[in-house]
Order: sequence, then C-alpha cells, then structure tokens
Amino acid sequence: APNAAAERTIDGSTPGVPAKITQPPSLPKEFAFTFSMPYGQGDEFPREPEEFDRMLGLLKSAGYNTVHCPYTDWRHELFKKHKMKIMVDVLAWKPPVEADIRDPAQRDKVKQMCLKVKGSDAIWGYNLWNERLDWCGGFELLDAWIRMLRTWDPNHPVWVGTYRYLYCEHFPTNPGVHGWYDYHWARGMAWHFKMLDFYRGIAEKRQGSMGRWLLIHDYNRNLYTLNTSIAHGLKTVLWFIGGPYGPREPDKTKRWDENSHLVRIGRHMAPLYELIGEMGLPTDVYSTPTSRAPDNKDKTTGLPADTTAFPKDHWLTIKQGEVICGFFTLPDKSEV
Repeated sequence: APNAAAERTIDGSTPGVPAKITQPPSLPKEFAFTFSMPYGQGDEFPREPEEFDRMLGLLKSAGYNTVHCPYTDWRHELFKKHKMKIMVDVLAWKPPVEADIRDPAQRDKVKQMCLKVKGSDAIWGYNLWNERLDWCGGFELLDAWIRMLRTWDPNHPVWVGTYRYLYCEHFPTNPGVHGWYDYHWARGMAWHFKMLDFYRGIAEKRQGSMGRWLLIHDYNRNLYTLNTSIAHGLKTVLWFIGGPYGPREPDKTKRWDENSHLVRIGRHMAPLYELIGEMGLPTDVYSTPTSRAPDNKDKTTGLPADTTAFPKDHWLTIKQGEVICGFFTLPDKSEV
C-alpha cells in the first residue's frame, strides 16, 4: 500500500543495549569501492544464486570490493567465495527482506544476523542512513539504532550519512563512518573541498573515518573527485547509483557494461585498497595553484577554494604540474 511505510511502528527501544557507548568504533580495514542500487525499501539485486554469483565475479573483475545490499545467508557465502564484502542494508522493510532495524517487528531479524556475522571478513558493516538526517524520525532514535548495531556486532563499522553537513553531529554515539553527499559537479564545486575539510575534522574528533556518495559522471570528473578525496582521508565510496551491472535489465546477457568508465577507474584503483585502508587520516593536505576552472576554462591562477598551499620550506617541492597531496603516517611510522 502507498502508506505502508507510515503505518509501520518505528521506535528506539533498546532492551539489552547500553544507553551510552564510549569505546571507539570499528573502522573499515581497506578502501571500499562500493556498488549500490536503490536501498532502504526492498531488494533490487538478483535473487537467484547463480546470477548473483556471476554479478560478484564481474564486479570483482572491475575493481569493486564491496556491495551495498540486503543480507541473506547464501549471499554471505558467495561474498566469502569472491573475497568481497557486504555493506548490509538494515532499512529494507519490504518483502522478501523484511529486515528494518527501525521496526520492532523486524528488528530481531537484524539482531540475529549481526550476531551471526560479527566475526566475518565478508562483512563490511552496516549502512544505517544516507539521506538528510532530519528525515530519520528523530535523533534519539538514530542514536539508539547505532547503539544496537554496535552492541550486536562490535567488530564492523556503521555508516551514517547525510546531505552535506546537515545534522551530522546530532547523535552522541560514534558510528565509525561519517558519510555525506554533495554532488558538487552538479550542485556547486565549492562544496567539494569544503566538505572534505569539514569531515576530516569530524572523523578525527569522533575517532571515525570518512565516506561519501559520488554521483556517476565520467572518467575525468569521477577520478578527480575520488583521488582528491582519498588525499583528504576518504576510506569508502558509494557510487550513485548502479554502475556497470544493470540488474533491472530483463536480458541477463545485456546486464554487464564492460565499457563503463567505473570499470576503468576500479581496475586502476584496486591495487591500492589495502594501503589506503592502512593510511588513516592525513596529517596534512597541501595544494599547488591551479589555472583551470571546473568547467575547463582559464581562471586566474591561484589555490582552489578551501585548500592550503605547500609551505615554502616543505620537503616536497612540486617543480611542474598541479597537485593536491595528502601526507599520511602508517602504523609502522613510514610515510605515504
């Protein structure tokens, strides 16, 4: 029914869940290059194990290591087979999934799943929110859902995202991954570095990491955004929405697009995922001046907005070209 969502009971009752969690959250162990379809309602992924298996093989060949989708036991086994990870959709309330953490009638299914997989390397973690946070039904409820997930599975992160910076700290419990979307190529390039700087501070303060949705554009714009984001400490990207595999295509032989620019980007980036995960947040991020605007027209040479110039006495000197560089220290004290 059109009003079925409104008729469901949504609450934050938390029997057996502490009212406060002070321990640092779990964080992603490697960079997540994530395939996603429409979420938070039903299941748009293949329900046939053979086709889901084929999909994972194709995505893995294209550099994807994570898929945002509803959980099933047989899918979990296929993710293990392909050495990939599930970012679990915990808001999918429609049949046949019916695993929405917001709904007390469906919550135990989410809990039992968390308890079952909390030691699994095939689980990325839990995707809890992606839209404006003031649409979640109440910040006390949101915090309760974070505490539920972190109590049932303390070993994997929780993703909480919002539009730009809206209400991004209106919940006390640290989820692990602070996500956002700004779609800067379409809605204003000034948001790009402004949000990267902002969430770098949020992640440091809240002992978390950064993740973002990226609108699918083209090779140049997407790779530019991806690399400049990684230089600022980004650890998770979700592509909005879909990509080289199209599950809505009735003809299964036509579902894969080998020519998608995301295939090219994923294969280019995949060898670095483990290293990027180890890098943590940068100690510094510096930029050279640039001479072209986002629309590829000449501009007055100068620093991009919300970036910091290389110090004159810095050990790294850029002799030619235009560069943004993030500086990281690995756990063994070596530098990237």
